[in-house]
Amino acid sequence: MKKLLLALMGIALTTLISQTSYSQYVAANNAKQPAKEKYNAFTGTENPDGIKTKLAISNVNVTAKFSKMFDNAENQQWITLGDYHHVSFTNNDRKARAVFTSKGTMNYLIKDISLAQSPVSFRMKISRDFPGFSLLQALEITANNTVSYQAILENDQRFITLTSNQDGIDEVKEQKKTK
Repeated sequence: MKKLLLALMGIALTTLISQTSYSQYVAANNAKQPAKEKYNAFTGTENPDGIKTKLAISNVNVTAKFSKMFDNAENQQWITLGDYHHVSFTNNDRKARAVFTSKGTMNYLIKDISLAQSPVSFRMKISRDFPGFSLLQALEITANNTVSYQAILENDQRFITLTSNQDGIDEVKEQKKTK
């Protein structure tokens, strides 16, 4: 279980630090489509820029489950890779990413949060052990009915990635800044 969570957190960290984020990937792939067509989870609507949109995913199980779980979801960007349906979206003004199986089961969800939304023990460790660091990003990761948290901190010299889960709080990665 801990290895799975660490792997998912590694995916999240890679996505955050990488120059090519998931949404950039989706946008790049959508650019290969005809110029007047963009893909998202809406059908038959028009964007403010006048471009018609269409459904990028036709799996009713997935879209029904997604809509039920995230009724406030906006800006959905879908891509299907094999039997998995990846979606990048905003929900209540927070960025999120999720993966669903073709049967509509959510494999995992990664969403941006504020540090105030993380566990008290996590916040206390950060303020106690990392004075002088500021929060670059905080994530909540849900997989296999387990919720964990990740915080990326920075100061003038380095980045530090911390995780908090049922096993405790760990420092996953430290990276010095280059000048």
